[in-house]
Amino acid sequence: MLWILAGKEADRPLASGPMPQPTPSQISDFFVRFGLTIAAWQLVESSLFNIYARVIGARNHDSLSASFHTPTNFRTKLQMTDEAVKRSNIDTVLIDEWNKINVSATKRSKRRNSIAHSVVVFTPTEKDSSRQLFLSPNMSDVSRFSGFTPGEIIIQSELDGIRKSFEALNEKMTMFLLKIRRPPTLPPPTYP
Repeated sequence: MLWILAGKEADRPLASGPMPQPTPSQISDFFVRFGLTIAAWQLVESSLFNIYARVIGARNHDSLSASFHTPTNFRTKLQMTDEAVKRSNIDTVLIDEWNKINVSATKRSKRRNSIAHSVVVFTPTEKDSSRQLFLSPNMSDVSRFSGFTPGEIIIQSELDGIRKSFEALNEKMTMFLLKIRRPPTLPPPTYP
């Protein structure tokens, strides 16, 4: 089972028969949306690396990639990229554009984290079948869970909107990347 059963059905004794299950269509609709949303975020992370690589201008892609991907936290990578962009001697208009992207990426990363750290919940008693499967903060995490309330849960249609916001952020990051010229290749340093 890839979901937690919630509502009156979750409290009934197991001896009373099989537990309710979402329909195959509900499962497909929900998990396709969920997967597409996560995939859209991966494009954002890839674009962040490409921006970082462009402004750093390292000649050794493997070492640059390894060092960039060592921190596992997106916010740390975003801070690294922010510092690199601001010190890359690009035009102030591009710095202003980057600042807006940075704010948007910070906001979207919080939304991504709420998705990644949620559990899938199935409430068969919900009348609207499109709202029977949803994401919720983990119910065992009392610091995050305060009930199945709007703003706390993410329903299927909201996943579509979140995915679109991730795609739009990726598009802005890609367009920003195309505006940054590659730094000139410097000769290797010489040492005495």
